[in-house]
Amino acid sequence: MRDRFGNMASFSTTVTLSLGGPVDQISTPVLGNEVQSTVTWGQGYLGQEPLSSTSASLAQVASNIALFPDFTVIGSTSNFCTLAALVSFCGDPYIPGIQFGVVTQRCTFYAAPITLEQKNTSEAHSSPIVTSAIVSLLPSRAVAIAPVMMPDPYNRNELNRMPSQMLIGQSNAADPKTWFYAQAVDEFGNRVDRGPYSYNGGEARISFAAPEDGLPRTSDGAFQFTSTSASLWRDPFTKANTQQHSARGTTARAVNGLYTFNNFTPLGMVSRTNADVVLTFEDTALKGVRAPIHLGGGRPLFQPSPPITTATTTFLLPTSFRIHQANTRSGGEIVIAPNPVQASEEQVTVRFFIAEPAMARIEVYSLHGARILAVEKRYAAGEVLETLSLRGCAAGAYFVRVCVGAQRTETAVLTVVR
Repeated sequence: MRDRFGNMASFSTTVTLSLGGPVDQISTPVLGNEVQSTVTWGQGYLGQEPLSSTSASLAQVASNIALFPDFTVIGSTSNFCTLAALVSFCGDPYIPGIQFGVVTQRCTFYAAPITLEQKNTSEAHSSPIVTSAIVSLLPSRAVAIAPVMMPDPYNRNELNRMPSQMLIGQSNAADPKTWFYAQAVDEFGNRVDRGPYSYNGGEARISFAAPEDGLPRTSDGAFQFTSTSASLWRDPFTKANTQQHSARGTTARAVNGLYTFNNFTPLGMVSRTNADVVLTFEDTALKGVRAPIHLGGGRPLFQPSPPITTATTTFLLPTSFRIHQANTRSGGEIVIAPNPVQASEEQVTVRFFIAEPAMARIEVYSLHGARILAVEKRYAAGEVLETLSLRGCAAGAYFVRVCVGAQRTETAVLTVVR
């Protein structure tokens, strides 16, 4: 603390820190931001000398510093924030008429240097009551996993936790618009993507709670959503599955706090009408925050963070899929009909197109990977129609794969119903 002439102030004053710029103190409040500066005297009577003293050893002010040992920022992270220090009140006990601790006055802001008329030179600098610095707010340690909102390509690009539909048997690897994500967050919900605690290497896994298990829970059963806790988090995605589901590509590693699911393949079953598929995301290294954060009295500032998060989608049957063969001049559409098929019909037709004569193999597999049948032959260029016998196939879902030459197609799903 200095006076307008650059001298160390000889009295203590109140200093307050505040944040500005991209953040505000409603969404990003601060704690421990107001302190009294500490005056340190260098010699003499330790500040007790009388005003009329002529002693050669008068006390000198060594420093007047405001320290903020408990300054804490809560909430959002951001770059290029303004941290401002405001000298709120001051009073000099050595100026007659001002009693320190009894009468206080606001420090004067001197917008321009003071000029001494006799010398016609500036002998003092301007003395603002506010000084500032540019700072970055970085996340703290990762404690929980949370969803990432992305545009939904199947719902007018409205923000959603994942695409609102996925095709059974088809990976989302080829279409980045259908990739979806989760994130590792600190106790205030910030992605831990930078700074000393940047979260890398943790593994998130997707699971599907069985209908009999109820609402989603952790893999060790230590935590499970309840109707009460789901309401507390106001999470419409926290619900129970109505049927069993499975998928491939259900793990992802954290890179700067972000888990990317870009090789996810649903394996069944088909979603019932108006029934969502509920996915549970968990990184077992992140245990969540079980109690809300309070700043003392009233409602909590931040809600607790559960150790798991959820998203919903719909698993649909593809009615057709494309074959892209390196040695052909064009691709074709592969159609299975009828699909679904009644078990009593006992056969379906697979239709596809090849641009030139080639060997092709058609295979049918159960959901458990057992091959049910295979047909392999050389086909002429043009449209191919192949009838498959389903005699003996129980009701359920089956994978149909078509290989042309050395190239294997995407996998389609055939459903047999009673």
